[in-house]
Amino acid sequence: MISQTLVLKKYFEVKPWDGVDTIRPMLLRNGFAVVIDEIGFWGILTTNDIIKKNHRLVIDCLKPTIPFVEEKDSLPFVLDLMYSSNNEVLPYINQKKFIGVITRNQITTYFQNSTEQLNKAIAELNDTNTKLKESEEKYRLLVESLNEGVWQIDKNSNTVFVNRRMAQMLGYSIDEMLGKPNIQFVDPRFRNSITNIVDKNRDGIAIQREVEFIKKDGTRVNTIIETSPFFDDNGIYKGAIAGVLDISKRKKTENDLVQSEKMLKTIINSVPAAIFWKDSNSAYLGGNIRFAEYVGIPVNEISGKTDKDMPWKDFKSIYNQEDQSVFRTGKPLLSFEKVGKNLKGEHTWFRVSKVPLFAPNGKEIISVIGIFEDITDQKKRDNELYEYRNQLEQLVKERTFELQDAQRIANIGNWTYDIASGNLTWSDQLFHIYCKNKNSFTPKYSIYRDIVHPDDISLVSRIYFKSIENKESFTLEHRIVDSKGQLKWISTSCEHRFDENGNHIESIGTVQDITARKNLEIELKQKDSEFELFFENINDVVLIFDIDGNTIYANRVFEKVFGKTIAEQKQNPSSFLDSVHAEDIDKFSGFILEILTLHNSIADFNFEFRIHQGRDIKWLHLKGIPVADSDRKLIRLSLIITDITKTKQAQRDILSAMVHAEERERTRLAQDLHDGIGPLLSTTKLYLQLLSKPKSKINKESFAAQAEESIDEAISSVREISHNLSPSLLTRFGLTSAINSYIGRLRNSTNLRFTYNHNLQRPLNFEVETTIYRIVVECVNNAIRHAKASSINIEMNDNEEKILIAIADNGIGFDVEQTVKTKKGLGLVNINNRMENIGGKIEIKSAPRNGTQIKLTIPIDDNALR
Repeated sequence: MISQTLVLKKYFEVKPWDGVDTIRPMLLRNGFAVVIDEIGFWGILTTNDIIKKNHRLVIDCLKPTIPFVEEKDSLPFVLDLMYSSNNEVLPYINQKKFIGVITRNQITTYFQNSTEQLNKAIAELNDTNTKLKESEEKYRLLVESLNEGVWQIDKNSNTVFVNRRMAQMLGYSIDEMLGKPNIQFVDPRFRNSITNIVDKNRDGIAIQREVEFIKKDGTRVNTIIETSPFFDDNGIYKGAIAGVLDISKRKKTENDLVQSEKMLKTIINSVPAAIFWKDSNSAYLGGNIRFAEYVGIPVNEISGKTDKDMPWKDFKSIYNQEDQSVFRTGKPLLSFEKVGKNLKGEHTWFRVSKVPLFAPNGKEIISVIGIFEDITDQKKRDNELYEYRNQLEQLVKERTFELQDAQRIANIGNWTYDIASGNLTWSDQLFHIYCKNKNSFTPKYSIYRDIVHPDDISLVSRIYFKSIENKESFTLEHRIVDSKGQLKWISTSCEHRFDENGNHIESIGTVQDITARKNLEIELKQKDSEFELFFENINDVVLIFDIDGNTIYANRVFEKVFGKTIAEQKQNPSSFLDSVHAEDIDKFSGFILEILTLHNSIADFNFEFRIHQGRDIKWLHLKGIPVADSDRKLIRLSLIITDITKTKQAQRDILSAMVHAEERERTRLAQDLHDGIGPLLSTTKLYLQLLSKPKSKINKESFAAQAEESIDEAISSVREISHNLSPSLLTRFGLTSAINSYIGRLRNSTNLRFTYNHNLQRPLNFEVETTIYRIVVECVNNAIRHAKASSINIEMNDNEEKILIAIADNGIGFDVEQTVKTKKGLGLVNINNRMENIGGKIEIKSAPRNGTQIKLTIPIDDNALR
C-alpha cells in the first residue's frame, strides 16, 4: 500500500491551454509539472515531453494515456509501472480524484530507509518467536487474536480445542463445542467431504477444501478449511488441527460477479455497434449479436475465426497489423476510419476503435477489444455536405447582408475561434446580445468568464473541453450576465474543426437569445401550479398517466375514493384497480391498457363502473381525455372520475316508482274492463234476447245494428286494454302459481310445447315477483310472436343468495348486437330496465336460426323477501 508520506500534495501546476514557451523554463527547472484546471486533472508533463518538439500548447504535449497509482498499489508495483511506462513520476488517484504525485527518487529513498527497519524488525521477530515457544499462554493469546477460526480434533474427530473466532463464526460458546464431533456442525451435504478429509489426514495428507457449516441459529456459513494432521513419536494418528476462514462475503461477491457478467453480456448485445475481441494471433474469441449479424456468422461460431473468414478478407493483413500494434504498445487505437467490405461484397467505410484488455496483474495483454460501425452512408452525406458547404460558402459571401438581417430578426449571433492565432470573431448580433460596443470592444476567449453566469461557468468549460476531446459538437442552454447587468438565457451550439493529424484548429458556434422562451416556461410552470390547485379543490378524482402507464398526478380526492395514498399509486400505478368491482375490472383495465399500450385512441371516452368502498358498492363515471401531440401521437392520458352513486340510486327509485305506477294503472284498467266492457256486453245480450223473440214488435234490423255496434265497441275495447290486466293470481297465490296459470292458458290455446321447472318455496316481495312475472311473460310472448318458436323451456332455481332463471326457445333467433344498436328491440330495453330496478343482471345469447337463451340473475337479500 502506498504511504501517504510519499505523495507530493502540491507541486508546479500548469493549465492545459498554457503556451509551451511560457512554462518551458519553469519545467526545465523543476523536471515535471502537474497539468490541471477547473475540470480536474489532465496529466503529468515532463521535460522529455517538450524537448525537441514543436508544440504550441501544453495539451498537445500530453500523452494519450498515462498510468496512475492507487492507495492499494504496492511500492514494488509502482516502481515496475514507472519502468515499464518510462515515467519518473506518476499521479496518485484516490476514488477517481487526483491527490498528488509520487516520484521514483522518493520510492528509492523510502526503500533504503525501510531496509534497516526491516532488518531490525526481523531480529525482534526472532526474539518474539523464542519467547512464544517458551510460553503456552502467549501461544494461546496469539491463536485467540487470529481473525481465522482454529479447530483441533482428536483421533475420534471429537473437538478438543476451538478459538473464540471459531466459536463466534458458528454462533456457539467454546464450551458448547468442546467434546462434540466435528461432523455435528457440518451441513449434511458436506458430511461425506468431512469424512474424506479425516481419512486423508489419517494417511498424513493435509487437505484444503470448501465446506459449509450450520450455525446455531440454523443459517449456513461458507468456509475454506485447511487441515494438518499430527502423530505421536510412533507415527500413530493423534488428531488434526484446522484453520477455518469465513468466505461467505467472498461467495456473495462471486455470485454478484456472475450476475454482473450476465448483465454485461446483455449490455454488450444491446449496444447498437458491432463489438468483437481477438487473441494475440488475431483469431476471434467472440463477438456480440450486432457483429454476428454483420459478418453473417452465428454468435456461437465466431470463436476461432480469423479475418480471412470475414467479408473484409482482402484487408486482413492491414487489420492484423492494427491488432499487433495494440498488443505490442498496449495503447488503444481510437475512432479511426478505414475501408472494408460488407456481406454483399460492397466497399464500406467503418469507424473503428481497438483497445487492449489487460490481465488482472495489469501487465499482460490478453486480448484486443474492437468496436466498429458502418459509416458508409455518413461518408456519402459528408461528401455531399462538403460540396454543399462549398456552395454555401459562396452563397454566404454573396448574402452577408441578408444573413445579418436574419440574425437580427432571429436574435442569433455566431462566432469563430481560431486556435493557432487565438483570434475570436463575433457577428454583429452577438455584440448586441452581449451588450458590447463593436467599435470599442475586442472579443477575447477569456471574456466568457466575465459574461457567463458564475454558477454556470464550470459547466460551460467542462462541456466545451469535453467536446474537443471527443471531437463532438454540442448544444447547451445556460445563463449570462450582459454588460448592463441583465440576466439572460442563451442557447449555444458549437462544433470543431481538426486537421489531418487530429489537431484542434478551430471552433465555430452560434448563440441565440432564448430569454423570452425561458420566461414563458416559468410562466407555464406557474400555470401548472394553478391547475393543480384547481384539481385539489374539486370533488372529482383526477388521475394523469404518461404513455408508459406511470402516474404523474393524482389529487387528494383519489385517496378518499379509492382508499390508496398518492405515494402508493405512483409506486404501483395499477394498485387502484384493486377497488374495482370484479364484474367491471376486465372492461376497465382492458380499455385503459389498450390505449396506453397500443396508443390507438385519441378521442375522449366515457363509461361507468363500480368499486368497493368498505362494505358499500359505489358507482363511478369515468371520462377519459387522451392528449396527443401535433402528429396525433398519444403523450398523456387524463382520467376524471365522478361519484354517481346517488344518481344511480335516484334512477332505481324512479324505475321502482314506474313499476308501482304501472301496477296501479293495470289495476285501474282491470276495473275499467269490469265497469266499461261488462255493461256493454250486458246491453248486447239484451238486444240479442229481444231479437230472439219471434212475436216481438220491435224493429229487428235497428236492434241488430245496435247489437253489432256494441259488440264491435266491446271487441275494440277488449283488444286495447286486455293485455294490461293485472295478474290477480300473482297477488293471491304468488309467482309460481301465476306463471303456471299463464303457461296453462297458452297450452290450451296453442300447439306450443312447454317445460317449466322450479324449486322456489319462499315468498318474495311484490315488486320482485311482479318484475320476474312481467319479464317471463315478455320473453314468452317474444318467442311466440317474433321467434315463431314451437318449444319453450323455463327453469327457475333458488340457491338462497340469488334466483337464477333460464328461458330457452327453438325459434329463428336474432342478432342481439344489431337489434340493440338499431333500437328495434324495445322489449329488450324494458327487460333490462326492470332488471336494473331490482339489482339483477341479464345475459342474452342468440343468433339467426339458432334459437334464443336468456339468463336472469336476481340477488336476494332480506329486503327482497316478504
